[in-house]
Amino acid sequence: SRGDLLGLLEKIFEREQRFKELIEILLAQAERVGENEVKAVLHERAAALHVNQLNDPQTAIGLLVTARVLDPSRRSVLLTLERLFTSFERWEELIDTLERLASPADDAARLEYYSRIGALWDEKLGKLLEAVASWERARGLDASNLPAHEALVSLYERTGQDELFVERAAALAELV
Repeated sequence: SRGDLLGLLEKIFEREQRFKELIEILLAQAERVGENEVKAVLHERAAALHVNQLNDPQTAIGLLVTARVLDPSRRSVLLTLERLFTSFERWEELIDTLERLASPADDAARLEYYSRIGALWDEKLGKLLEAVASWERARGLDASNLPAHEALVSLYERTGQDELFVERAAALAELV
């Protein structure tokens, strides 16, 4: 059958390190299967070849975004996108990816994600109100989180929100 032939070609191309042809086979298989989860795995494998064998991370990002659309809960895709978006300083896409990673995570991991997101909004994008929202979510998960209080004091001062600045500064003073 055609599926068996594609599988055989995949093994041959992998063994002979013919990675471009192997990627074509993986993407052809993705078009043939009906299940989105399987399509996502094949796109992810093709992306890994682009990164690891062809030194083409930009093309890999496109394949990974397709995999994410096909299977939004595939954590390995999100983690790879997190790494690539960080290395290429694609901050807003990184923030979106961190939000997706935070959603199913436990409170401790979500605290870390929201803290990173808050820092990115503030330090990389200069969007202070978005930073406030992220840091407030972090503080909501752990009311005694020192970095969240420190960030919020700074952000409220810089955004001229005096009442909130005083409230957070008082809370911070109690923590230290």
